[in-house]
Amino acid sequence: MFAKSKQVGFVAVLLIAAVCLGAVVLPPNTTARAAASGAVLPPAVIVEVDSTEDWQAVTTGPVKPQIAVLSVDASLQIGDFATVEQALEALDGILPAFYVRTDEAVVALGTYCKNRNLWDAYVVSDEPSLVAAAKSAAGFLYGVVDCRGGNGSLADTVFAVNACGARTAWIDSTDKSTVEYLQYRWLNVWNDGAEDAVLSGANGVVTEHVAVVATYLSMLPAGTVLRNPMLVAHRGLETKMLENSVSGMLAAYEVGADAVECDIQVSKDDRLVVMHDEDLLRTTNGAGEISAMLWDEINRYQLTYPKAAGYKESIPLLDDFFQAIKGNGKVLIVELKTNDQRSAPLLKQLIDTMSPIRSY
Repeated sequence: MFAKSKQVGFVAVLLIAAVCLGAVVLPPNTTARAAASGAVLPPAVIVEVDSTEDWQAVTTGPVKPQIAVLSVDASLQIGDFATVEQALEALDGILPAFYVRTDEAVVALGTYCKNRNLWDAYVVSDEPSLVAAAKSAAGFLYGVVDCRGGNGSLADTVFAVNACGARTAWIDSTDKSTVEYLQYRWLNVWNDGAEDAVLSGANGVVTEHVAVVATYLSMLPAGTVLRNPMLVAHRGLETKMLENSVSGMLAAYEVGADAVECDIQVSKDDRLVVMHDEDLLRTTNGAGEISAMLWDEINRYQLTYPKAAGYKESIPLLDDFFQAIKGNGKVLIVELKTNDQRSAPLLKQLIDTMSPIRSY
Protein backbone atom coordinates (compact mmCIF):
# COMPACT_ATOMS: atom_id res chain seq x y z
CA MET A 1 0.00 0.00 0.00
CA PHE A 2 2.77 2.43 0.88
CA ALA A 3 6.37 2.31 -0.28
CA LYS A 4 9.37 2.59 1.95
CA SER A 5 10.89 5.49 0.02
CA LYS A 6 11.86 8.31 2.31
CA GLN A 7 10.63 11.83 1.63
CA VAL A 8 11.33 14.57 4.12
CA GLY A 9 10.24 17.73 2.33
CA PHE A 10 7.51 18.50 4.80
CA VAL A 11 6.97 19.30 8.44
CA ALA A 12 5.30 16.75 10.68
CA VAL A 13 3.22 18.45 13.34
CA LEU A 14 2.58 16.32 16.39
CA LEU A 15 -0.30 17.44 18.54
CA ILE A 16 -0.65 17.10 22.29
CA ALA A 17 -4.00 17.88 23.85
CA ALA A 18 -4.00 18.17 27.62
CA VAL A 19 -7.22 16.52 28.79
CA CYS A 20 -8.18 15.93 32.39
CA LEU A 21 -10.05 12.66 32.83
CA GLY A 22 -11.41 10.82 35.78
CA ALA A 23 -9.99 7.45 36.72
CA VAL A 24 -10.61 4.82 34.06
CA VAL A 25 -11.03 1.26 35.27
CA LEU A 26 -10.11 -1.24 32.57
CA PRO A 27 -11.46 -4.79 32.54
CA PRO A 28 -9.12 -7.69 33.17
CA ASN A 29 -7.72 -8.99 29.90
CA THR A 30 -4.61 -10.75 28.65
CA THR A 31 -1.45 -10.85 30.74
CA ALA A 32 1.07 -10.63 27.93
CA ARG A 33 4.48 -12.30 28.06
CA ALA A 34 7.41 -9.96 27.56
CA ALA A 35 10.27 -11.13 25.40
CA ALA A 36 13.17 -12.39 27.53
CA SER A 37 16.08 -10.13 26.66
CA GLY A 38 18.79 -7.92 28.06
CA ALA A 39 17.71 -5.23 25.61
CA VAL A 40 15.98 -2.10 26.81
CA LEU A 41 12.38 -2.27 25.54
CA PRO A 42 12.88 -5.29 23.27
CA PRO A 43 10.50 -5.71 20.33
CA ALA A 44 7.48 -7.95 20.52
CA VAL A 45 7.91 -11.20 18.59
CA ILE A 46 4.94 -11.55 16.23
CA VAL A 47 3.79 -14.43 14.05
CA GLU A 48 1.20 -14.59 11.27
CA VAL A 49 -1.10 -17.59 11.69
CA ASP A 50 -2.12 -18.76 8.22
CA SER A 51 -2.63 -22.50 8.68
CA THR A 52 -3.47 -25.26 11.12
CA GLU A 53 0.25 -25.96 11.46
CA ASP A 54 0.93 -22.32 12.35
CA TRP A 55 -1.87 -22.42 14.92
CA GLN A 56 -0.53 -25.55 16.55
CA ALA A 57 2.96 -24.08 16.72
CA VAL A 58 1.65 -20.92 18.38
CA THR A 59 -0.56 -22.65 20.93
CA THR A 60 1.50 -25.74 21.74
CA GLY A 61 5.05 -24.96 20.63
CA PRO A 62 7.89 -24.58 23.16
CA VAL A 63 8.68 -20.97 22.16
CA LYS A 64 5.75 -18.59 21.95
CA PRO A 65 5.40 -15.16 20.37
CA GLN A 66 3.98 -12.13 22.13
CA ILE A 67 1.43 -11.40 19.38
CA ALA A 68 -0.40 -13.64 16.90
CA VAL A 69 -1.91 -12.18 13.72
CA LEU A 70 -5.20 -13.94 12.95
CA SER A 71 -7.28 -13.38 9.82
CA VAL A 72 -10.95 -13.04 10.82
CA ASP A 73 -14.00 -13.28 8.55
CA ALA A 74 -17.58 -12.10 8.99
CA SER A 75 -18.54 -15.27 10.86
CA LEU A 76 -15.70 -14.68 13.34
CA GLN A 77 -13.92 -17.71 11.97
CA ILE A 78 -10.13 -17.84 11.83
CA GLY A 79 -9.20 -20.03 8.88
CA ASP A 80 -10.53 -23.55 9.33
CA PHE A 81 -8.97 -24.12 12.72
CA ALA A 82 -10.60 -21.79 15.27
CA THR A 83 -13.25 -19.24 16.04
CA VAL A 84 -12.38 -15.94 17.70
CA GLU A 85 -13.76 -17.26 20.99
CA GLN A 86 -11.67 -20.43 20.76
CA ALA A 87 -8.58 -18.44 19.84
CA LEU A 88 -8.89 -16.17 22.86
CA GLU A 89 -9.15 -19.19 25.13
CA ALA A 90 -6.16 -20.94 23.55
CA LEU A 91 -3.73 -18.04 23.21
CA ASP A 92 -3.01 -17.87 26.96
CA GLY A 93 -0.87 -14.76 27.27
CA ILE A 94 -0.40 -14.13 23.55
CA LEU A 95 -2.08 -10.94 22.35
CA PRO A 96 -4.40 -11.40 19.36
CA ALA A 97 -4.08 -9.15 16.32
CA PHE A 98 -7.23 -9.61 14.24
CA TYR A 99 -6.66 -8.99 10.53
CA VAL A 100 -9.85 -7.78 8.81
CA ARG A 101 -10.44 -7.48 5.06
CA THR A 102 -14.14 -6.73 4.68
CA ASP A 103 -16.75 -4.39 6.13
CA GLU A 104 -18.73 -7.40 7.33
CA ALA A 105 -15.76 -8.75 9.27
CA VAL A 106 -15.28 -5.35 10.90
CA VAL A 107 -18.91 -5.19 12.02
CA ALA A 108 -18.78 -8.71 13.45
CA LEU A 109 -15.45 -8.19 15.21
CA GLY A 110 -16.39 -4.77 16.56
CA THR A 111 -19.67 -6.05 17.95
CA TYR A 112 -17.97 -9.05 19.52
CA CYS A 113 -15.19 -7.01 21.15
CA LYS A 114 -17.65 -4.44 22.47
CA ASN A 115 -20.01 -7.04 23.91
CA ARG A 116 -17.14 -9.02 25.42
CA ASN A 117 -15.50 -5.84 26.72
CA LEU A 118 -12.31 -6.90 24.98
CA TRP A 119 -9.69 -4.20 24.76
CA ASP A 120 -6.32 -5.98 24.95
CA ALA A 121 -6.16 -6.83 21.25
CA TYR A 122 -5.14 -5.36 17.91
CA VAL A 123 -7.13 -4.78 14.74
CA VAL A 124 -5.06 -4.92 11.55
CA SER A 125 -5.85 -4.10 7.92
CA ASP A 126 -4.26 -2.79 4.75
CA GLU A 127 -7.32 -0.54 4.44
CA PRO A 128 -7.14 2.32 6.97
CA SER A 129 -10.90 2.82 6.70
CA LEU A 130 -11.48 -0.68 8.10
CA VAL A 131 -9.20 0.03 11.06
CA ALA A 132 -11.09 3.28 11.70
CA ALA A 133 -14.44 1.46 11.56
CA ALA A 134 -13.26 -1.25 13.97
CA LYS A 135 -11.96 1.32 16.43
CA SER A 136 -15.21 3.24 16.13
CA ALA A 137 -17.09 0.10 17.15
CA ALA A 138 -14.61 -0.96 19.86
CA GLY A 139 -12.46 2.01 20.79
CA PHE A 140 -9.98 0.20 23.03
CA LEU A 141 -8.59 -1.91 20.17
CA TYR A 142 -5.03 -1.04 19.12
CA GLY A 143 -4.96 -0.13 15.43
CA VAL A 144 -2.34 -1.39 12.97
CA VAL A 145 -2.19 -0.34 9.31
CA ASP A 146 -0.50 -2.85 7.00
CA CYS A 147 1.58 -0.57 4.77
CA ARG A 148 3.63 -3.27 3.06
CA GLY A 149 3.97 -3.47 -0.67
CA GLY A 150 2.66 -0.04 -1.59
CA ASN A 151 4.07 2.88 -3.52
CA GLY A 152 3.38 5.83 -1.25
CA SER A 153 5.92 7.85 0.70
CA LEU A 154 6.68 7.67 4.38
CA ALA A 155 4.66 10.86 4.74
CA ASP A 156 1.68 8.99 3.32
CA THR A 157 2.27 6.19 5.81
CA VAL A 158 2.25 8.57 8.76
CA PHE A 159 -0.87 10.28 7.49
CA ALA A 160 -2.74 7.01 6.88
CA VAL A 161 -1.96 5.58 10.31
CA ASN A 162 -2.89 8.69 12.25
CA ALA A 163 -5.95 9.54 10.17
CA CYS A 164 -7.66 6.25 11.06
CA GLY A 165 -6.80 6.45 14.77
CA ALA A 166 -4.18 3.70 14.65
CA ARG A 167 -0.79 3.82 16.32
CA THR A 168 1.24 1.23 14.41
CA ALA A 169 2.58 0.97 10.86
CA TRP A 170 3.45 -2.50 9.56
CA ILE A 171 6.17 -1.99 6.95
CA ASP A 172 8.39 -4.19 4.83
CA SER A 173 11.61 -2.29 5.48
CA THR A 174 14.25 -3.16 8.07
CA ASP A 175 16.19 0.02 7.34
CA LYS A 176 16.91 1.66 10.68
CA SER A 177 16.54 5.22 9.37
CA THR A 178 13.11 4.38 7.93
CA VAL A 179 11.97 2.85 11.21
CA GLU A 180 13.33 5.81 13.16
CA TYR A 181 11.64 8.29 10.83
CA LEU A 182 8.25 6.79 11.63
CA GLN A 183 8.96 6.44 15.35
CA TYR A 184 10.05 10.06 15.55
CA ARG A 185 6.58 10.90 14.30
CA TRP A 186 5.19 8.91 17.23
CA LEU A 187 4.25 5.72 15.43
CA ASN A 188 5.02 2.20 16.54
CA VAL A 189 6.59 0.10 13.81
CA TRP A 190 6.25 -3.59 12.94
CA ASN A 191 8.41 -5.09 10.24
CA ASP A 192 9.12 -8.50 8.76
CA GLY A 193 12.38 -10.32 9.33
CA ALA A 194 14.56 -11.87 12.03
CA GLU A 195 17.82 -10.50 13.47
CA ASP A 196 17.79 -7.68 10.91
CA ALA A 197 14.36 -6.58 12.06
CA VAL A 198 15.46 -6.63 15.69
CA LEU A 199 18.46 -4.42 14.91
CA SER A 200 16.27 -1.99 12.96
CA GLY A 201 14.79 -0.88 16.28
CA ALA A 202 11.24 -1.86 15.34
CA ASN A 203 8.65 -2.19 18.10
CA GLY A 204 7.49 -5.52 16.72
CA VAL A 205 9.22 -8.17 14.60
CA VAL A 206 6.91 -10.29 12.44
CA THR A 207 8.70 -13.55 11.74
CA GLU A 208 8.30 -17.17 10.69
CA HIS A 209 11.25 -18.00 12.91
CA VAL A 210 9.98 -17.32 16.42
CA ALA A 211 12.60 -19.47 18.15
CA VAL A 212 15.46 -17.83 16.20
CA VAL A 213 14.35 -14.32 17.08
CA ALA A 214 13.62 -15.23 20.72
CA THR A 215 17.07 -16.80 21.06
CA TYR A 216 18.73 -13.78 19.49
CA LEU A 217 16.92 -11.45 21.88
CA SER A 218 17.89 -13.58 24.86
CA MET A 219 21.57 -13.31 23.90
CA LEU A 220 21.66 -9.52 23.83
CA PRO A 221 23.68 -8.08 26.75
CA ALA A 222 21.90 -6.25 29.54
CA GLY A 223 21.35 -2.62 28.70
CA THR A 224 21.42 -3.07 24.92
CA VAL A 225 19.66 -0.10 23.28
CA LEU A 226 17.99 -1.00 19.99
CA ARG A 227 16.14 2.30 19.49
CA ASN A 228 17.68 5.72 19.87
CA PRO A 229 15.68 7.93 22.23
CA MET A 230 14.03 10.93 20.64
CA LEU A 231 15.61 14.18 21.82
CA VAL A 232 12.90 16.83 22.17
CA ALA A 233 13.76 20.44 22.94
CA HIS A 234 11.19 21.75 25.42
CA ARG A 235 10.05 25.20 24.25
CA GLY A 236 13.17 25.38 22.07
CA LEU A 237 16.67 25.89 23.43
CA GLU A 238 15.21 27.55 26.50
CA THR A 239 18.35 27.38 28.63
CA LYS A 240 20.14 29.89 26.40
CA MET A 241 17.52 31.37 24.12
CA LEU A 242 14.13 33.00 24.58
CA GLU A 243 11.40 30.55 25.52
CA ASN A 244 9.02 29.61 22.69
CA SER A 245 10.84 31.85 20.21
CA VAL A 246 11.62 31.23 16.57
CA SER A 247 15.33 31.73 17.27
CA GLY A 248 15.19 29.29 20.17
CA MET A 249 13.48 26.68 18.01
CA LEU A 250 16.05 26.95 15.22
CA ALA A 251 18.94 26.91 17.69
CA ALA A 252 17.61 23.68 19.21
CA TYR A 253 17.60 21.99 15.82
CA GLU A 254 21.13 23.24 15.16
CA VAL A 255 22.51 21.63 18.32
CA GLY A 256 20.91 18.27 17.50
CA ALA A 257 17.32 18.18 18.72
CA ASP A 258 15.20 15.64 16.85
CA ALA A 259 12.08 17.71 17.54
CA VAL A 260 11.02 20.93 19.20
CA GLU A 261 7.99 21.30 21.44
CA CYS A 262 6.06 24.56 21.55
CA ASP A 263 2.87 25.76 23.24
CA ILE A 264 -0.03 27.70 21.77
CA GLN A 265 -2.72 30.02 23.09
CA VAL A 266 -5.59 31.63 21.14
CA SER A 267 -6.05 35.39 20.86
CA LYS A 268 -9.40 37.16 20.89
CA ASP A 269 -9.30 37.39 17.07
CA ASP A 270 -8.45 33.69 16.51
CA ARG A 271 -4.68 33.86 16.09
CA LEU A 272 -2.52 31.02 17.41
CA VAL A 273 0.07 32.64 19.64
CA VAL A 274 3.13 30.60 20.62
CA MET A 275 3.27 30.99 24.39
CA HIS A 276 3.12 28.70 27.40
CA ASP A 277 1.22 30.94 29.82
CA GLU A 278 -2.30 32.28 29.40
CA ASP A 279 -1.02 35.82 29.93
CA LEU A 280 2.00 37.87 28.83
CA LEU A 281 3.42 38.75 32.22
CA ARG A 282 6.14 36.13 32.76
CA THR A 283 7.74 35.90 29.33
CA THR A 284 7.25 39.34 27.76
CA ASN A 285 7.58 43.03 28.55
CA GLY A 286 3.81 43.34 28.50
CA ALA A 287 0.79 42.17 30.46
CA GLY A 288 -2.68 40.89 29.70
CA GLU A 289 -4.62 37.71 29.11
CA ILE A 290 -4.04 36.43 25.57
CA SER A 291 -7.60 35.22 24.99
CA ALA A 292 -8.91 38.71 25.81
CA MET A 293 -6.46 40.56 23.52
CA LEU A 294 -6.37 41.17 19.79
CA TRP A 295 -3.22 40.08 17.97
CA ASP A 296 -2.35 43.70 17.18
CA GLU A 297 -2.35 44.41 20.91
CA ILE A 298 -0.20 41.39 21.71
CA ASN A 299 2.23 42.20 18.89
CA ARG A 300 3.19 45.50 20.54
CA TYR A 301 5.26 43.57 23.05
CA GLN A 302 8.35 41.38 22.85
CA LEU A 303 9.67 38.20 24.39
CA THR A 304 12.10 38.88 27.22
CA TYR A 305 12.35 35.57 29.16
CA PRO A 306 14.73 34.26 30.29
CA LYS A 307 16.65 37.46 31.03
CA ALA A 308 19.90 35.53 30.65
CA ALA A 309 19.27 35.30 26.93
CA GLY A 310 20.23 38.96 26.73
CA TYR A 311 18.02 39.94 23.80
CA LYS A 312 14.41 40.57 22.84
CA GLU A 313 12.35 39.12 20.01
CA SER A 314 8.87 39.47 18.56
CA ILE A 315 6.18 37.28 20.05
CA PRO A 316 5.63 34.60 17.40
CA LEU A 317 2.51 33.21 15.88
CA LEU A 318 2.45 29.54 15.03
CA ASP A 319 2.47 30.70 11.40
CA ASP A 320 6.00 32.01 12.04
CA PHE A 321 7.17 28.65 13.39
CA PHE A 322 5.75 26.85 10.37
CA GLN A 323 7.33 29.24 7.90
CA ALA A 324 10.72 28.97 9.61
CA ILE A 325 10.89 25.21 9.11
CA LYS A 326 8.70 24.73 6.05
CA GLY A 327 10.06 22.08 3.73
CA ASN A 328 13.05 20.99 5.83
CA GLY A 329 11.55 17.84 7.36
CA LYS A 330 11.80 19.00 10.97
CA VAL A 331 9.42 17.66 13.59
CA LEU A 332 7.43 20.21 15.58
CA ILE A 333 5.36 19.13 18.56
CA VAL A 334 2.47 21.50 19.17
CA GLU A 335 0.89 21.43 22.61
CA LEU A 336 -2.52 22.98 23.12
CA LYS A 337 -2.09 24.72 26.46
CA THR A 338 -5.57 26.16 26.41
CA ASN A 339 -9.00 24.62 26.93
CA ASP A 340 -10.36 27.05 24.34
CA GLN A 341 -12.47 25.01 21.93
CA ARG A 342 -11.28 27.14 19.03
CA SER A 343 -7.69 25.90 19.28
CA ALA A 344 -7.90 22.53 17.47
CA PRO A 345 -10.04 23.74 14.51
CA LEU A 346 -7.81 26.79 14.10
CA LEU A 347 -4.72 24.59 14.13
CA LYS A 348 -6.17 22.35 11.44
CA GLN A 349 -7.16 25.37 9.38
CA LEU A 350 -3.66 26.81 9.62
CA ILE A 351 -2.04 23.52 8.63
CA ASP A 352 -4.37 23.13 5.68
CA THR A 353 -3.25 26.53 4.34
CA MET A 354 0.46 25.81 4.79
CA SER A 355 0.99 23.40 1.87
CA PRO A 356 3.06 21.24 1.67
CA ILE A 357 2.92 21.06 5.45
CA ARG A 358 0.74 18.18 6.63
CA SER A 359 -0.68 17.47 10.03
CA TYR A 360 -0.45 14.04 11.63
